[in-house]
Amino acid sequence: MYNKYIMQDKFDVAIIGSGPAGFSAAIYAARAGLKTAIFTGPVTGGLLTTTWTIENYPGFIEQSAQKLIDNMLLQCKELEITMLNLFVTKVQQEGTEFMLHMQDQSQYKVKAIVIATGARPKHLYVPGESEYMNKGISTCATCDGFFFKNKNVAVIGGGNTAVEDVLYLSNIAKTVHLIHRRDTLRAEQILQKQLHALPNIQFHWNSQVQEFYGDQDNLLGAKIINNQQVLNDLKIDGAFVAIGHQPNTSWCKDLVKTDEAGYIVNYPATEIPGIFVAGDVADQIYRQAITAAGYGAMAGIEASKYINLSR
Repeated sequence: MYNKYIMQDKFDVAIIGSGPAGFSAAIYAARAGLKTAIFTGPVTGGLLTTTWTIENYPGFIEQSAQKLIDNMLLQCKELEITMLNLFVTKVQQEGTEFMLHMQDQSQYKVKAIVIATGARPKHLYVPGESEYMNKGISTCATCDGFFFKNKNVAVIGGGNTAVEDVLYLSNIAKTVHLIHRRDTLRAEQILQKQLHALPNIQFHWNSQVQEFYGDQDNLLGAKIINNQQVLNDLKIDGAFVAIGHQPNTSWCKDLVKTDEAGYIVNYPATEIPGIFVAGDVADQIYRQAITAAGYGAMAGIEASKYINLSR
């Protein structure tokens, strides 16, 4: 048994996070000849693990998201990238290097870091939501909207993300129900104008989802209640929860600059030499596997340049 309080190993680059951004950064760093480790945290694959089927990632036609994750893992293995199922709790700068502190109190010293911890969607926390997640409920209309062609769907939310999801789904679904807990939207006026011009949108103002229900395999509907305590049984095939995302930056807010919402401001290079950023932990707009992988490539290249110039 190793002493968990002693530094275990030293790497050139530490990738914190294991979604497409983290995998991509690691692949580019390893191909540059750097000793690379991915600290996966609790879930290997990031938010990609919550997606059904990948159809908008180049080279993948009707493949499962898990297949894409497995291929990324295989590529990392072939490049001899170290995979560590550890959760980073703190990063301490030591001269030109960094000490990573783990949840189990082990430590690892590195020359450069890529933060790719992503963002997690906010949830409603109502009965049936977790049960039918990926069985009709999704947090990404761009990812999963295609599977609801000519069907009835609902979008829950009132900000830009929710309205953009409705606009996107209106071209795919038969009817889109917009459920919002207030009587006015928070989205930009130009988006609202586009929204009100659509013929296949139904508004449910001052309403909240009370529960989702369905059969063993699929979502069948949602029970929504308004501020007059009137309960409505809404028959839908799909539901998109669009109430925002929370970046996974609570552990590094004292390390790098973040905005009011917690997203890292500077990327792919931060204001701290040797620390780089990739993916949804900084991206509030696109939040796609392909864009995260692109950001990861940039961060991996920049980290490689930094280390090579420091030698």
